[in-house]
Formats: sequence, structure tokens, C-alpha cells
Amino acid sequence: MWAPVAPPRILILPGVAGSISRRFCALQNQAPRKLSNGYAGFMSWLASRNDDGDLSAVRIGTSQESGRGLFASRPVRAGERVLEISLDLMIAPSDLPDELSMVLPSTVKPWTKLALIVLMERYKGQSSVWAPYISCLPQPAELDNTFLWEDTELSYLKASPLYGKTRERLEMITTEFGQVQNALNVWPQLFGKVSLEDFKHVYATVFSRSLAIGEDSTLVMIPMLDFFNHNATSFAKLSFNGLLNYAVVTADRAYTENDQIWINYGDLSNAELALDYGFTVPENPYDETDLLTQFPEMNTILKDQLGGNTPGQKPLHGSPVCLEVARRIETHEKSILELNQHSWRSRSRQLLAAAVLDGELRVLKSVKHRLDGTRQA
Repeated sequence: MWAPVAPPRILILPGVAGSISRRFCALQNQAPRKLSNGYAGFMSWLASRNDDGDLSAVRIGTSQESGRGLFASRPVRAGERVLEISLDLMIAPSDLPDELSMVLPSTVKPWTKLALIVLMERYKGQSSVWAPYISCLPQPAELDNTFLWEDTELSYLKASPLYGKTRERLEMITTEFGQVQNALNVWPQLFGKVSLEDFKHVYATVFSRSLAIGEDSTLVMIPMLDFFNHNATSFAKLSFNGLLNYAVVTADRAYTENDQIWINYGDLSNAELALDYGFTVPENPYDETDLLTQFPEMNTILKDQLGGNTPGQKPLHGSPVCLEVARRIETHEKSILELNQHSWRSRSRQLLAAAVLDGELRVLKSVKHRLDGTRQA
């Protein structure tokens, strides 16, 4: 990546039997708004099934900056557990009924099985034991992952590698849908009528909320853990205690009541966040370019330049790499201008596209500046 930052510190919990692949910390934010009755019902349901796991340190609220999230309900000390969720509340691919699993191709991916479970429980409505949780999952209109965009919206990203990656993701989702379509048709009493568009929306929901846990990286969904919002500067770690059967979030610093507790989904660029989660973050330190793949020699050029070993290097002006950087800067600037001149049906998607292109443009200009520093005979 072209804008490296110090690696995040990881808080390892004592007596932990494994780990989950997202990092957590607490950062200040504005006070949450009042909890809605719908979330109050969810919290009551969660507490009744959580095997005495401690939920007292957090509450669900919303902020103008990040929407729904989890906030401190009281002052918390550094090193204190802020959330304990029973692992019995996990939704795992193995929860799919055996008679359904048996008819699925062996190549069906774990997230596809999770998607089928969500479709089943959603179709049950209030009769589902998971109804309070399922009702908290986002509606299709609330999802902005780029593979859900209309072709006209996606066309503004043609200057970005995200355009191709989105097309690849769409192809993969379509393939997965084809593999389970027979089961969906055979058991309409379990799923109702499910279209490809329905499946794409459920995929977006499952992918953005699932965690890989344990040594075998089992993919699971754990209610309430998916209410945490992302922040690239988060430091603490979510782990699970196999002995006590809890997923545990521990604060790596003291924070006061009403501070928002953020999570870190990983070192992800805005392009990755837009594709997988449907949002971006300002001044993302992990924005990147794929130029190293196209021009492997840039590794040596930039390493020498950053290390001060520039004297005596061959001039780069007019080289293929410099020409490509200049071309991409021009196409990104043109794309940003065009998307701002046209009206979008979805303002949020327009802002996402602008953030992705702007982040990549910032990185490209940084690369150009570094390459300019190597132009010495």
C-alpha cells in the first residue's frame, strides 16, 4: 500500500481459546440518540438467550455520522470487558437443515448457506426464534454495496479497479445463486419466492456481518456484534473463550458514557469497503493502487527513493510507469468531474463513488510525487 501506517496494536485476552478476525477499540463520538422500541425488544430477546453474558456496558443508539452503532452505557476502564455474547447465539452454516444441505452441491460456499438460513428465518416472520434479530438486519434500500448498483451508477467507476472487481463479484454471486436455485424451487414453503436480486441483497447482509472464528475459520453470524461500526484506527481485539462459551470484546482504553465503540474490519481501502460493506471513510489510510501488479519494478524504484538511494538512477520521464500514472490521474479527475455533474437517484452512492475515486486519485498523486523524486541522471 502506498500510504503505510503503523500496524494496529492487538489486545490478547487471557485464557482465550481462539480469536475472531476483527479488531476493536473505543473512540469518542457524539451521544447516541434514544433507543427505539424495536431495539429494546431485540435487547430483551438477546438478554433472555445470552446465558448470563454481560450486556450492561453497551447500548444501541444512532449518530448522524455513522447511523446505528453501539455506545458505552456507563464509564468503562481500560482492559474491562464491554460485551459478552454466548456462542450458542451463533448462526453457522451447519445450522442449515440436513435434508437441505444434502441436495446442495459440495461447491456451495459457507456464506451461501448462511444466506439460505437468513432467507428461511426471514420467511418465517414472527414465528422464527430469530425474528427479533432478523428484523434488525438492513432492508434492501439501506444497502449500498457496489454490486447492488445499477449499471449507470457503476459506469462512473470504470476508471477504478473496483469496477472490474464488482463485475467479478456479481458473477460469483450469480453462480452461487444458480447452485442453490433448485433447492429454492423445490422448497418454496421454506423460502417463498427468491429472485437473484433478493439473493444479492441477502449476500450483502451476510457478508458484511459474518465472522471467521476458531482454528478452522468457521463463518458465523453473532447477533449484536454486527452492530459495531468500523474505524480504521481501532486497536483492541474481539476474541472468544471456548471454555466459557463467550465471544468477548475488551476495551483497550478507558472511555466515558456515550462514547461510541468502534470496530476495525481490517486494513481495507475505500474500494474494498464500498464493495463488501457499502460505505467509505474519510482520508482512508489504506487506500491503494494496483500499479505494483502491473509494474513490479516499482517496488524497487520506490524503495530506493524512500531510502534516499536516488543518486545515479536512470531518469523515469516518459517511462511506461510514469505514463500510466499520468493517464490514471487524468481519467480519475475526469470521472470525478462527470459524476459530480450528473444527478444520481441515490445520493449515498454518488458520495461512495466520489470517495473511492478521490482516495485512489490521492494515492496516484502521491506515487507521481515519489516517482518525480527519482528522475535523476
